[in-house]
Amino acid sequence: MSNDIPNALKVAGSGLLAAGALAAGAALGAAVERAFVARTARPDDEWVLEGFDPQIIELPVDDGTLLHVEIDEPDDPAFAGVTVIFAHGYALSLDSWYFQRKELQGRARLVTYDQRSHGRSGRAE
Repeated sequence: MSNDIPNALKVAGSGLLAAGALAAGAALGAAVERAFVARTARPDDEWVLEGFDPQIIELPVDDGTLLHVEIDEPDDPAFAGVTVIFAHGYALSLDSWYFQRKELQGRARLVTYDQRSHGRSGRAE
């Protein structure tokens, strides 16, 4: 019985040490993420300042929600028959296609839109 108490203390101490290490790792990860996001989201970044001049449409869909749609027309009429539609994933917006849109700008009709309740589109009911 006398050996049970020291063993229990060792197990409890190991558990507390592991929990402390996990908490410290989570705090460090959160701090690194915060610093990275702050560094990458500066308003003076060159790509943030470069904009597009799209045709903007607020498109009503079957449930009445307005979808925000941006259409960039090609510079050359020869590319008028090519349309690229960018559909973003969950918890994103049409801004996630910035670099692809910038690269293809002028070479095809580019259609980007925000899904319901995302970005600049209306909120679904």
